[in-house]
Amino acid sequence: MIRLLNNLGLVEMLKPIRGFENFTHEFLSSISLTKDRSKTDNPDYRVAFRLLNVDYEMSFDALCSKLGLANAGYIHDSWDQTLRPADYDPVVFWKSITGLNQYNSRSNMASNIHNPVLRYHQRVMACTIWGRKEVGMMRTNELFMLWAMLYNHLLTFVINCLIILFQLLKRNRMIKVI
Repeated sequence: MIRLLNNLGLVEMLKPIRGFENFTHEFLSSISLTKDRSKTDNPDYRVAFRLLNVDYEMSFDALCSKLGLANAGYIHDSWDQTLRPADYDPVVFWKSITGLNQYNSRSNMASNIHNPVLRYHQRVMACTIWGRKEVGMMRTNELFMLWAMLYNHLLTFVINCLIILFQLLKRNRMIKVI
C-alpha cells in the first residue's frame, strides 16, 4: 500500500498528525486562492494563508514542496477530456478492476472492485483527499487516481484538491474565492 501511495506522492500527506487542531482552523479560516486567468495553458495559481499569526503567500510549487507533495504529472479534470492521458480509458480500467462492462460515476459502487487493497485506497481517497461522507460510490477522480497508482503516474492533484476545498467552503459561505 505504501508503494501505491508513493506512486502518487501521497505518503507524507497521509501520515497521522495529532495536536494541530488550532493550526488547522487558522489555516482554513484564512486561506485564499488566486489564479492568473490570462494563462490558459499553465495557470499561475497562488495560495495565501495565515499560520502562527504569520501571513504567507506562495505558488503551488512552493506549497507542494513544503508539504512534501508531488506537483508534477497529470491533472485530472472530469469535465475537460483533453487533459486525460492518451492511455487512460475509464471504462476499460473499470472493467479491468471490477469485471463490469460499463462505468457510471453516479451509480457504480466501490464495493465492485475485486482487489481489497484497491477498495481500501478508494476509501482512503474518498475520506481524506476528497472529504466525502458517502464513500460507497466510485467517483471519476478516484478511479483516475487508482489508475495512476497502478501504472506509476505522478499526479498534480493539489490544484484539484484546493479547488474542491474552495468549492466546499464557498458552498457553506465560509470564504470568497478571488
